[in-house]
Parts: sequence; C-alpha cells; structure tokens
Amino acid sequence: MNLSKASLVVVKHPALTTKFIGGDGLDLSSEVFVSLTLIRNPGREMYVGLSIQFPLCRAEQLESSGFGVSYTTNTGTAEGVELAQRYKIVVKFPREGLTTTVSGVPSDLAIRLPASVRDKCCLLKVNIENVDDIRIDGLGMPRLNSGHECDAWLQGSPVVGNLTLLDILTSPEQRFIVKFKGEVLEKQLKTETWPAPFEYPWGDTHFWDADRFRQQAEENPGGRFLPAWTFATDNDHAAVLTQSLAQDIVWVDDAAKRLSNLRLRAYTAESHDSSAWTCLVVPCDQQFRETFKYACRRLAHCRLSVVFFDEKGNERSIRHAEICENPEILSVMRNHPIAEHELVLRVSPEAKDEDLDEDLDVCLDEVELPEFDIKTFSDRILALQAFKQSSSDWNIVSLKFHIEVEEHERKCDAVNEMLPGSRPSNPSVFGLTVPKKDIYAQLIGSPEDIQHVAERQKLARAVIRGTGFQGIALEQPWPKYKMSGMFPGLPMANFFQFENDVERRAVLERMLPGDRERFSRYLSNRHLGLAMITAGPGFGKTTALAVASYGLVRSVGRVYMSAPTNIACDNAADRLMDVSTDVTRRINGKADTEPLCRRLLVVRGYKWEDEVAAFMSILQCPESINDAVPKHGRHGSPWKLENSIAFWLLRALGSAVVPAVRPDDCSRLHDASRGFQGDKKLENILKLASMDMTWEEYVKAGEVPETRIQSMMRYVLMQADVVCTTPAESSKLPYSKWKLEQACGFTIDEAACMSRPDFYTVWGNTMMPCVMAGDRLLLNVAVRSFHDVTSDGDGVYRNRHGPDARISIMEFLQASGWPIFRLHTQLRMARGLFALSQEVIYPELRAQYGVRCHISLPCHASGRAMEAFMLRKFPDILRPCPEGTLREVFVHCPGSRVRVSPMTKSKSSPDQVRIALRLLDELIRDTQARGTQINPSEIIIIVLHSANVEVVKHQLKRYASLVGKVVVSTVESIQGKERPISVVIFGTNEITGPGFSKEARRLNVAISRHTSFLLLIGDINVTGDFRSGVSTTNAHGRGGGRGGRAGGMDLWKLAGQRFLARNDNGELECQVAQKLRAILILMHRAGRVVTVVGGV
Repeated sequence: MNLSKASLVVVKHPALTTKFIGGDGLDLSSEVFVSLTLIRNPGREMYVGLSIQFPLCRAEQLESSGFGVSYTTNTGTAEGVELAQRYKIVVKFPREGLTTTVSGVPSDLAIRLPASVRDKCCLLKVNIENVDDIRIDGLGMPRLNSGHECDAWLQGSPVVGNLTLLDILTSPEQRFIVKFKGEVLEKQLKTETWPAPFEYPWGDTHFWDADRFRQQAEENPGGRFLPAWTFATDNDHAAVLTQSLAQDIVWVDDAAKRLSNLRLRAYTAESHDSSAWTCLVVPCDQQFRETFKYACRRLAHCRLSVVFFDEKGNERSIRHAEICENPEILSVMRNHPIAEHELVLRVSPEAKDEDLDEDLDVCLDEVELPEFDIKTFSDRILALQAFKQSSSDWNIVSLKFHIEVEEHERKCDAVNEMLPGSRPSNPSVFGLTVPKKDIYAQLIGSPEDIQHVAERQKLARAVIRGTGFQGIALEQPWPKYKMSGMFPGLPMANFFQFENDVERRAVLERMLPGDRERFSRYLSNRHLGLAMITAGPGFGKTTALAVASYGLVRSVGRVYMSAPTNIACDNAADRLMDVSTDVTRRINGKADTEPLCRRLLVVRGYKWEDEVAAFMSILQCPESINDAVPKHGRHGSPWKLENSIAFWLLRALGSAVVPAVRPDDCSRLHDASRGFQGDKKLENILKLASMDMTWEEYVKAGEVPETRIQSMMRYVLMQADVVCTTPAESSKLPYSKWKLEQACGFTIDEAACMSRPDFYTVWGNTMMPCVMAGDRLLLNVAVRSFHDVTSDGDGVYRNRHGPDARISIMEFLQASGWPIFRLHTQLRMARGLFALSQEVIYPELRAQYGVRCHISLPCHASGRAMEAFMLRKFPDILRPCPEGTLREVFVHCPGSRVRVSPMTKSKSSPDQVRIALRLLDELIRDTQARGTQINPSEIIIIVLHSANVEVVKHQLKRYASLVGKVVVSTVESIQGKERPISVVIFGTNEITGPGFSKEARRLNVAISRHTSFLLLIGDINVTGDFRSGVSTTNAHGRGGGRGGRAGGMDLWKLAGQRFLARNDNGELECQVAQKLRAILILMHRAGRVVTVVGGV
C-alpha cells in the first residue's frame, strides 16, 4: 500500500527561529506543498521520501513569455502525462541505514499549527546513515516563477541562516510534521517488513545476443512491468529499452525459423492471367494452428517469400507472397471456397532474381528450372480429389518470413552507446580524433575538449534518465552557450541568431502574428539546447519545426533532420525547403543583383542503392522519373525525386529534366556545378544530362564509371546544409559519415511517435542541440508485440516492457518537465470540425480557428457541398450544422456483418464498405448534376483494420466515378495524405466491439485527416447499446437513435461505462472505450447520426 500525506519540513537553526517549509495542505498560508511519500508497489522502485511541489507561473504567462509550459506524469490518467501546475522534486531516502522515530508534535511547534490540524499531526524524525545515497529527482529542471521566495531557494540561496535547500534535504537528520496518525505511520515505516527492493531481472550486460535474450525471457516470465518514467540508474535505462527490443522480435524470429523448416502441402488456384498474382491455399492442421497461433498475427506484418520444392526436397522456385485476409473477394478464388483452418497467400506470377530480398540464402539462377511446374487447379473439388489420390499432386512449399532483426540490433546498439564509458558518438565535431589503428584507444585532443565532451555525455545520460541534475556541476562554460542563472547552471543555447534582423523577421513571417515573438523568445533561450513544439493535428507543427530548423542552421551550423517514417521525412524536408525559398524571396525581392540571402541546400536522403539506381535510370530514360527505382515485389521504393541526392546532382550537371541551378541557391551547389561543368572527364555525362546526347551515343562515346558517379553523389551530399533521412538510414553510409562529422544540430519531426532507440541512433550521446515537434496524442510508437501473450489467459506477456517501448522520446522528455512550445491555432479544418477533438482529446488546449477555416472560402467548397447533399439525403434525420460551421456525420449501419481473419484477427466489413461507396458514388453524381461537383481525388477513405483495405479496393472497381481517384489508407499510413473529405470506415459491430478504435490515439488520427468534412461509417452500438441510455441534451433534437433516460448524465461518466464485446480469441469480456464513446455520444446529442440499413 502506498502513502502520501501532507507534511511540513521542519528546519531548525541553532541561532534562529525554526522554519517550516510547506504548509499548503495543512491550512498554513504557503504555496509550497510537501507530502511524506511511501512507495512500496511490487514491480517498481520502493522508497520513503518527500514530494515537494513549488508554484509555477500560470500557463498563459509561461507561454506569452516564451518560456514554454511544462508537463508531468500522472499514472492515474489514460495518457500518463498532464500539464504541470507546479514544479516538483522528489526526495528519496535510502532504505539501507535509514531509521525513523515517530512521536507527538512538541508544544513549541504545535502552537504554530492551525487548530484545525493540530491534533491530527505527528512528528517524524529521519536519520540517514549515508547521505550520499539520498536521491533528489527533478532537481535542476527548468522552471519559471520569478520573484517568488522559493525560486531563490531553488537557485541556491539560503532558506534559513546559511542553510540552502540542498543542505536541508541532504542532512543526516531531518524532521517533518505529518498530517497522519502517529501509531499508524510508525507501523507503515517499518521498511524491514516491506518486500525486497525492486530490481529488473536482466543483469548488467545489454549488447545484442539473441541467445541471452531468449534465455532471460524464458527464465523470467510474467506480466507487464509498469512503464518507467524515470530511471534510477543508467543500467536500468539500458536494461528496459534493450529488453523491450529483444522481447519484441526474438520470439517472432524463432517462430519464423521454425516455420521455414516445415514442408507444407498446398495448391495454387488457376489464373487465366499468367502475369497476375495468384493464390496459394495452405491447409493448416490443428497442431500448426496451436503452435503458431500468436506468431501468425505478428508474421502477417512481415515480408514473405514462398519456396517451392520438388518431391526430392530440392528448392525449385521462390516467389514473393503476402497473406490474403479476404480471399473470398478475389475472382481467382471464386471456385475455391476456403475453410477457416486454411491460409491463403497471394503469390507473385514469376520469380525474378533482382526482386529477391538480400536475406534469402538461395540464388534463383541456381534453382529455377524450366521443367518445374507449380501445380494449379481450376476449382477446389478437383484439388481435393487430386490430393486424395496422391499428396504429390499438390505442391510442397515452405514459408520464409523476413524478420527485421538487424533493425532491432541497430537500436540496441544505440541504447548501449548511452551507457557510461561509451565513446562519444561524434568526436570530430568537437575537434577530437580517434586513432585509426585502435579505435578503442584514448581520444586525441586537448584535455579541455575531452573534458567538455565527457560533460556533454554525462548530461545526455541525465536527460534520458529523466531524474534531473543532482550532483552535476560543469567544470567550464560551454562554447557558444550562455549559462542559466538557475541551479545547477545548465548551459542555454540560442537557436535564433541571425547576422541581421531582416532575415530574422523574414523567417518569422511563416509563423502567425501572435506566435512570432514568443516563438523567437522560446528558441533564443533553450536549456541544454533542447526545444519541443507540440499542438493538435492541423496546427502547423511541421512549419514551426521548419522555421526552427532554419534558425538552427543559421545559429549553430549544419543540421541533421529525421522523422520516424519516409512520408514524415518527405514532408519535413519539403517544408524546410519551402520556408527557405520563401525567406530568400522576401529578402532578395526581384532584383537581378547578387542575392542577399541564399536558399538552404536540403538533401532528402533515401537508401543509397535507390539513389544510385534512380540517377542512372533518369539518365537513361528521362521520362521514367516517377518509376526511376524498380519495385521489389508488390511494394515500391519510397524514393522521390524532389530534394533527393539524384535531384541535386542532376541540377548540378545541368539536366533538362530538373530546374536549373538558381542564382539564390546555396553557393556550395554553384561551386559543385562549376566543378562538374569544367571537368573534361565528365563531358559525355554532361551532354547526356542536358539531352544533347542519347543514351546509346553516351554508351558508345564512353560511360563515366559508376564509382565516379557515386563519388559525385557523395560530394553533393557533403555540400548540404541539412540532410534528412529516417533513423535507419542515418546509421548507414554515406549519411552516417555526414551526421557524425558535419551535423552541429538535429531536428526531429513526428517525434511523439519516434522511439527512444531510434532517437539515440540519430542524436548520439553528446547532448547535441535538438528541436523536435510532435503530438503525444496521435499515434504511439509502433510496438507489434504489445498485446502478445504466450497463451490464452495466463497473463504472461511476450514483451514485458511493451508499455516502455510505446513511450516516445518526446513523450518521455515532456513527462520529465522540459518546457514545450504550444501552438493554439487550427489552420487546416473548417470551423466546427475540430470541436469533437477539442472536447474529447484536447480539453486542455486553448484552440482557435485561423483565417483559412471560414467555411465560405473556396477551399471548403467540397465540405459545403457534402453537407448540402447529406441534408437532402436525410432531411428528417440529420440536424443542420450551427451557423458558420461544418460538422461531422456518423452513418449507423445496424446489422452490418464483420469478418474476422482467423489468422491475423484483422477485421473487415463488406456491408459498411458498400454503404460508404454507394453514398460517395451518389454524392459525386448528385453534385455533378447540380453544378457543385466534388472531385473524387478530394476524398480519402480511412480504415482502422488492414483487412478492410482489400475489401474497399475490391468494391471500388464497381464504381467508375470513384475507382483510381479516391485514396484508400490505413490509420498507420495516412500521414501526408490529408484531403478535404475524409471517410472513416470502422469495420466493426456490436458483436466484435470497437477493435482498434478503442485506442484513443489511433482514433484521434482517424478523425483528424480532413479539412472540410468528416464522414464516419460504422455501428454506433460498438461501445454499448445507444437505443437506451443516451439521449440528446435538446428535447427537440433529431438523431439516429431514440432518446433515453440518461440524457442528463455527465458525459465522462456515461462514456466510461463498461460494455461486453468479444476479444481476439472470441471470448466475451468487459471493455471500456471512453474517448470513442464520448465522441459517439456528442454526435448523437448533436443530431448528427443517421441510420442506413442494408444500403442507401
């Protein structure tokens, strides 16, 4: 049992009056709240200590001053993090050598207490044998409350006499007045009766070793550990994060290896199109299903190849494949009804050596023989008859799933580099060198530089532990940093330094007028060079990050930019390039003179082999820009021309397929271009690029060796002001070389869904300047193993650190109390369309709509047309939007069928898809007839379960008005695909329960991708029966359900009600989906629910 009781710290001085620290909570006039804390939960750190909370400025003042607001942990909330109202430090006394004495409050102290609490308090004396073991978490974290008495204490000024706060809290003898019964407290303080101190069972060796990780998991099964928001030691930090990685993948890799060793009988459905993907039917017996029950749900997300064997067991063919979750919708499977125990795979029509993945251990040239035939059947009856006669009439196959173990190993290495004793990640940036013959030898450099880097590493470790800066004192000032006046004197960076105020004003023009100066002040004073930007969807986070990135380049030098996905990297790089172009235009005007300001050279780096392949492909076939990188299987490369290395090299060579080098481009790009143009050895490739020579003529005249081309590409990369890649690419050449030798600062977009290991991969371990942007209420870090268990109902989780793995770098730092800059203006959505999110997801945010949100603007014409169509379609059901706003509509589909994939448990609903597509088809035709036609390309369909993607794409073929025009996406891949009209298909019903939409962050993404209209399709009863218990607040309201007796109930009480639904194993269980239910209740009360049965 934990305990937290209001207390006073009693400070006794030999020559002065005894002083109290605290009083808020004991009816004393004090703004400092002190509580005695006893934490003794199994599974977490146990201690006796104090929680001391000091007042902070109001959030409005913190934001207007440019300081930023702070957050803190609150494990009692679903989010785990909340806005901090106070600055808190936690004093933790060591259990060893701790003695306590409880007695009544002496009369000289009791007389100073209010009469209301005097008889309710006791005196606690604490003696600590080893004061060096006292920990004070949160000490030294940035805060703002200028002029308050306690602010001086926190900066090291005496509290009484010459005693500072640190002296008092680390004294060997301390006294507290506690508002609690003495005899009960005395019993609670007997630490010898407490459980043994908590320790993670993972030891102190954390480098990647699958065998060790496997053994540790087998020897230490159990439930999930509580998420750690602070780490007492560096070893705890490394143990938790490396185990979260290992436990996520090692067991999956083991299952994949076991599965690849199985030889399975399967038949192929006959296809009349030899160039099309066909289907392979693999019966799975009971033993297979039991053995791989949980593994298949994970393996479904992995890349897959099928290996075909002959009857002698020789490998004969390899094909790309993927699990088909809805085989019944495919024409090739029309004559092949599938049983629940059968696995259906879509298989590529032919195997090409260049398509095979690197991790396959066979070469197609050695195994593909012309006489080998894959056995196909035109219908299931023939297939079963053939198998009954002889099993050899079916194919022998094995399934090879490609598990990205190397990615987990890379992340594990990054975590280990944060341990004490690790080499600095980028010594050359600080003027240090590593001996080439012995990379483990002592660094070469001045003692001052070596000491400086060691201090930076020490501070970086303190930051990622989240415990503050107790015991950290800097030996010398940091170059280019000013020192904070706050204890313990953290260095402060200025990310907004410009040579002239003209450029500063020009870049700030990209911010809203009300944000400009406070953003400038925020970036100009960043403790330890850490800055964070947050806001809801559509508030301009990426633009703000681009402005900060521009300032960072001008202030500290070259910058490495990253984001967790390729799409996010594309958006971040494009936005920074856009900001840079806009700034130069504002400064240079239309003058033909030498530019006063030059654009940044922003390189968006992709896989090196894709960059090389794209460059060569464009040279050979200029019209192939959109398909410059060959596909691997069914999945194309994320490579795009804009800002890629190939793009900048083509520009430097004077290629006719890209814009010419501009006068205001980076001077280093001009230098590179002149160097290439003047090199006679490049004469042929220059002519080829400018289309003065054909590819055939170029080959005949003499090709430039590919090694030279790659050298040119690396040279262009080295000229960049900013390089942007995913974390994985940042660890590979040539990007890693640029990062470690050139980068003086870092920026991270979508940081709220970037894992800490990924962040360490990019950022390193030397406390480099960093600006990040994100929203912790959008998608979590993807942790596939989060729900995986060893068997049904035993409570043993595959990944005991799944909750830790989900905590992103930004969420962790935010919870630690680092000041964060918030944006408050919705820029994307029409007025009214953020209201649901505002009330349910972002209640603490003071949001307002920007000028582009007025619904009368041309950009919201499709939203107005959609609203008019829905009112015509449902005139007696749908309530019109309030004047000047647009609002969401929920289409309730009672009785809609939902299919749950037996293997992957993903859900799909052909009924809900059909209703959605019929509505959209009618919308297009109706608005076309009325002259207000909506372009189908303005519509995006979002599904919450991947299996529904197949269903949507299949049914889209029936609608000429929609097919090939409407975008279809899952929640996970939606980023960067925002559209005016968003249609969310839930794909669940009251039997299956809400599925993924129960997860608030995933739901938040789904309902925030639109600009002008949001249409939700599903079963409104997924969180409980709406036909009774929920009503509108207006007695005259119209809605899709009947009013009930609970209309006056509090929203959150109603939304928190439990309901019965089936889990992935088909078992009924009580569930709660508070955010989803709240949204459905609000839409129901607003009269924005319509019902469609069977069709439209």
